[in-house]
Amino acid sequence: MNFDLWPGNILLDRKENGRYFISGILDFERCFYGDPKGDFIASVMILDDAQKEEAFLRGYRQITGTELTFTERDQIRMDLYRVYLLLNLGIETYRFEPEYAAQTLKRVETQLNIVLDRLS
Repeated sequence: MNFDLWPGNILLDRKENGRYFISGILDFERCFYGDPKGDFIASVMILDDAQKEEAFLRGYRQITGTELTFTERDQIRMDLYRVYLLLNLGIETYRFEPEYAAQTLKRVETQLNIVLDRLS
């Protein structure tokens, strides 16, 4: 699982036939191996809630070949991953411009409160 897999962190190499292949991946500070449900947390950067996005779920099912279910235990685990990701995002704002850092911290605080309320 790589919570930071975006085009800027993917290196491509072009073959003689003109096709591209992934030759490397950068920035592993947010990686961990294990729970496939973690895939749905990083998607919050581009989707509001991956579990409600039928096109995303259809594509995920197509690639993995498995039907998706989300149990109560899955939801708890996913919320704990959300806390992890939100804390990482909040911590890294030290390198942002002040205005963007303030906006990001506000979003982190709001989202963190929602998740912590759900977990309590």
